This record gives sequence, structure tokens and C-alpha cells, in this order.
Amino acid sequence: MFKDQKKLLMLLVILLSVPVAVFLVQQAVKFFSKAAIAPVDIYFTPSQSEVPPGSVFTLRLNPHNQPIDAVAVEVNFEKDKILFVGYQSGEISPLKNEIIKTGGDKANQDGKIVIVLGPMVNDSGLSLSKEQNNISFLKNPGNIAEIMASTHIGISNGGTSLMEFTMLGVPTIIFPQSEREETFISPFLERRCGILGSIERHEFIKQFNQLWEDITLRKSMSETGRKLIDGLGAIRIAEAIESFSRRIMNNESFGY
Repeated sequence: MFKDQKKLLMLLVILLSVPVAVFLVQQAVKFFSKAAIAPVDIYFTPSQSEVPPGSVFTLRLNPHNQPIDAVAVEVNFEKDKILFVGYQSGEISPLKNEIIKTGGDKANQDGKIVIVLGPMVNDSGLSLSKEQNNISFLKNPGNIAEIMASTHIGISNGGTSLMEFTMLGVPTIIFPQSEREETFISPFLERRCGILGSIERHEFIKQFNQLWEDITLRKSMSETGRKLIDGLGAIRIAEAIESFSRRIMNNESFGY
């Protein structure tokens, strides 16, 4: 039934106590797609209100033959009754790119799972660039430093690319991909040289347009970012090691 249209995602949950009637979804399963022009069916299998220990739920989306460019799913659950322990691989083709997927610790802390899936660039991005003459996809460009330096706004995860954009003074919308990255980006958000990207389509467009239209804001974020990361960290480390070695050779006190 709807074999070609279904996009499957399996969620593994464990009940903390004896089986009781709980609602895995508390009126809060949200589905978004910029291409959807009619309602998209979303449901769990097995469909039941009792969740025995070790239950595995499959989240099914039936777009009724509509094209889907991306899907964002938000699942809220009663965290005092359910322990979320992870995901099992499912049939998510052609949405093979896991853009955002909430980790287990954060899911159990918030009682919420957020998953955003999209196509791989090679699958749809290149064809999109052929259709839209104002979009270009560059695969492994040799002059990446030059391209990043000439960018007005960066969109990045919370890793190395974020540090590179920040060092170059490029205001960046950040989409952390893991719990570690969520912690790592805190200084960038606190010092306002980066913005936490929203997975809500309209909110993201609002964030982007605000940056694009406000040159003063971009300049302020650029200057703040250059102060946070100046690219001289390796030199400072080398100088610290050299100073440390010199003190050891001279039998100098370290003051502690």
C-alpha cells in the first residue's frame, strides 16, 4: 500500500514502568514541506495508545504522489513515562540526507524529537541549479577560501566551517548537527556573531532577510566574529610551548 510514496522513519522507545496508556504524540506531530499543496498523511505503526517496553514505532508519511523537497517532523512525548533510546534505519529514500536529528540525551531532556530530512545535493541540488540560473552548486571547489571570504552570509553547521566563516568575518546562520555542536556554538550565539537557524521555513526566511537587508547588523557581527576567532591560535600555542620549555630548561618556577 503506497509503497513508492511512503517515507519511513523508525523511533525506538522504552517505557520506564509497566505498560500504561500514553500518547506518544501529544497533538504535536508537525510536518512541513515547501512543495506540499495538499494535506500529507502522517501516522505511526503500530497505531496504539499502550506502549509496552522496548516498543519500536515507524513514522509513515504519505504525500499522495506530491513532490517533497524536504521534511521536518517534530514529535513530543511524555518524558516521565517514555525513555527514547535511539533510531533504527528506515526507508527514507529519496530523502537520504539527515540534516537535523535530535540526540537521545536532548530528546529525553526536552521530551521532544526533531528530525529534518532532505535530498542529497547530487540527487536534486545539481538539477535545481540547472533550473534556477541564480543558484550554483560547487562540488569540492579548489578556491574554497576565496569563495568563503567573498560571502555575505554563511549557512553552516556548528563545526569547522563555522570557525572559518567567523574568522573571515562572515555573519553565519548556524544549524548544529549534534549535541556536541549545540554546546560548541554557545560563544558564537552569546557574542552575537552567529544566529541559531530555525527549522521553521518562514522563520528561517525571516532570519535570512533580516541579515541580508541590515548591513549595519552584518558589519557588527563581522567585527565581533573577528575578535572571537583571529586565526592566530596556532601561533599562541607554539609560543606557550616555547615559553614552557624555556622555563623547564632554566629551572624556573611556574607560580603554582
